[in-house]
Amino acid sequence: MASTSEKPMPFYDFPIDVQLNILSFLSPTEISAFACTCRRFATLCSPSADIWLSLCERRWGSKTHLRRWSRPCRLACRKALDRWENLIGFWRRSPGAPPRVLCGASCIIGSRVSPSFVLLLRCPGKIPFLWLGISPAGGALTYLHPGRLFDYPACLDKALSDSDVIPVTISFMGCKHFIIEESLSFAEISS
Repeated sequence: MASTSEKPMPFYDFPIDVQLNILSFLSPTEISAFACTCRRFATLCSPSADIWLSLCERRWGSKTHLRRWSRPCRLACRKALDRWENLIGFWRRSPGAPPRVLCGASCIIGSRVSPSFVLLLRCPGKIPFLWLGISPAGGALTYLHPGRLFDYPACLDKALSDSDVIPVTISFMGCKHFIIEESLSFAEISS
């Protein structure tokens, strides 16, 4: 039993890694409210602070390697992953096989699943067509290429020099539907 003479330890006396671990259980709204309580906590919860990486690690760490993503503002990374989380899984389209979207090591990759014939065995194959990543400035990068392999950043650099790569914008209609449109603003800037 604890003695009554011991004073409770204030939160700011805990080591930073313990504070970040505790705060990573809160929602972004709760973290923002917590940051308003003290200047010391405001810097701990700033947009570039490690709290956002801790929050992302807790939520998506088992699905992707967050430290391999480009190093943008941590808050922008969390917002992008939160927004794109609904893309992960199988999606139905008509006609044809459903596309499959999953987290890669440093990006999210969308693939069309189609049958392939290897040694007379019919097995499903996947053809990556969509790449979603984050720029060093923290903005979303989304590209579409039918049949291009977007599995790792070196392939992306090679693919971006290809004239068939299309910068796209992903718009969500609720949680279960999305639209992929050509990004006209990118075309205006690059021409």
